[in-house]
Amino acid sequence: MRGFKLPKTPHGNAYMHFLKMLALFTISSAVVTLLSLGVSLSGSFFQNVGIICGLSLGSLVLGIFFTMLMRTFFGLIQTGRILQYLGFIAASTAMVYLFSLIFPTVVSASISLLAGAAIFAIAFLPGTALGVVPYRKRTWMPVKRKQKNNG
Repeated sequence: MRGFKLPKTPHGNAYMHFLKMLALFTISSAVVTLLSLGVSLSGSFFQNVGIICGLSLGSLVLGIFFTMLMRTFFGLIQTGRILQYLGFIAASTAMVYLFSLIFPTVVSASISLLAGAAIFAIAFLPGTALGVVPYRKRTWMPVKRKQKNNG
């Protein structure tokens, strides 16, 4: 019987990459909410921890989903940093806005876009500097998938 084979990705171990990025998004969500950068929390300690964990997980998963959608919709091999970054900013902004709607007594979002952009930046800057976010062989612009010639 053969063991479970991990998918090959440019990140090395895809699961460790996800966990490291989740840690970075959790730290960035905590920093953004503690500094009230477009969003503030007014719940108990455990409510605030739950919101921070939910924001970070939701932002990361939705950002991955947005990136996958863009690759599929535009027929891309590589989304490029521009589309990837915009996707993660949109995901983080959407999560801040959704949490302010779902938990209005705990989450107060004054400028969701500022909070989403700050969550993204505070997660991706150290992630890139530490090598968690790969930067070699990455382009800023999207790369289209080559069309097969059926002739």
